[in-house]
Amino acid sequence: MFRFVFNSAIFIALAVASLAAETIIGTIYDPQGGTVAGVRVMLMQDYVKQRETKSDDAGEFAFPEVAPGMYQVQAKQPRFGIWQQTVQLEAGQNARLNAILHVARIDERIGVNTALPPGVTRQRSQRPVARAGGKVGFPKLLDGGRPPYPPEASRQGIEGTVVLAGTVKTDGTVFNIDALGSSAPELEAAARDELSKWRYAPMTLNGRPVECGITLVLEYRLR
Repeated sequence: MFRFVFNSAIFIALAVASLAAETIIGTIYDPQGGTVAGVRVMLMQDYVKQRETKSDDAGEFAFPEVAPGMYQVQAKQPRFGIWQQTVQLEAGQNARLNAILHVARIDERIGVNTALPPGVTRQRSQRPVARAGGKVGFPKLLDGGRPPYPPEASRQGIEGTVVLAGTVKTDGTVFNIDALGSSAPELEAAARDELSKWRYAPMTLNGRPVECGITLVLEYRLR
């Protein structure tokens, strides 16, 4: 009798824990609203892969029994661009995601050939097809670098990773700074402030300054 009561208590505890488990679920769509099956979906924490699954025939995926915390969910499919979203999973709450995969750009070069007819002299056009281009000068960091560790974060023992994306303008300043992922608000604020102070010799295309994107990954670790 005692064994039956003991086992029943365990069963009830497990059942309650199962009902309270947090889950990240979602559906993969293409830009026209159709669901996409067989998409590789990864669950990451601090940008380190924790689990991987694939979307089913209805385009749906799920990561059950996920502990509360900050995660990144990434979806990859051939011929589509990478989709990614940061998720803050709270205790007792599930997260529902709708991922839209956009078609990737395709660059192709095609050669058109045939046999040279007898008695015909080969002639090559001397007319240029277009202005020569494609000469890219990579931006160079002039002012900035390793940021200081936020004092309050170090006093609290906070570590983590912050991923920022921004745009380097033609004058070398950085704007439109967004967080692609952050494991701690204290670290994100410090990282944003630091990146906004950086100055570059801008990227050039065929000798002219152009805007370019920048991605900055800051890993804050205490030694």
